[in-house]
Amino acid sequence: MIITAALLLPVAAGAQNRVAVKTNLLHDATASANLGLEVGITQHWSVELAGSYRNWDAYDITLNHLIVRPELKYWFCERFNGWFASAYAMGGMNIDAGHLWWDFSQYYHKFPNFQKYLMADGKFLSAGVGIGYDWILGRHWNLEAEFGLGYMYLRCTEYLLPQDENGNYYVSKGDVTEGATPIYDHRSTFDFVGPTHLALSVVYLF
Repeated sequence: MIITAALLLPVAAGAQNRVAVKTNLLHDATASANLGLEVGITQHWSVELAGSYRNWDAYDITLNHLIVRPELKYWFCERFNGWFASAYAMGGMNIDAGHLWWDFSQYYHKFPNFQKYLMADGKFLSAGVGIGYDWILGRHWNLEAEFGLGYMYLRCTEYLLPQDENGNYYVSKGDVTEGATPIYDHRSTFDFVGPTHLALSVVYLF
């Protein structure tokens, strides 16, 4: 009797919850504020809206961002319990992408083929499908892992970098677009197909 109750506890814990709030630990590791809200529609379907934001004083040319991701999930067992498949979309942009928090000027001369164009002010759109799993840790807590593959379209403005007296292109700490020439009529676009979403999230269930 006790063993049967123990086996049924995870199922009961997942079935009675309709709303979940979560945070992606992978984004937390980069000091990115992020939050997801997921609502169960039926026993097997749920919808989620998640966002991530980073724009701290220690500027970073690659990590400062704003991302929004809506998602639809199908749960093979029941919502918030076990395996699920997902379809998602994402949209986002770089924040203060023209800043660099570390001084690269003393190293650029070691790279004679340093790219003369800086790509900044990027915006992207993405769509994909994913697979994931929810582990029930308790009545109100889950751990969720998810991996997604999809297509991403990226568009950004290019800047022609300044040159030193030896003709080498360089970037320095601070506003890397200062002294650079924006090429507004030459916006770079990129198409990418591959992994576009990865999450390891702590989930609180209501």
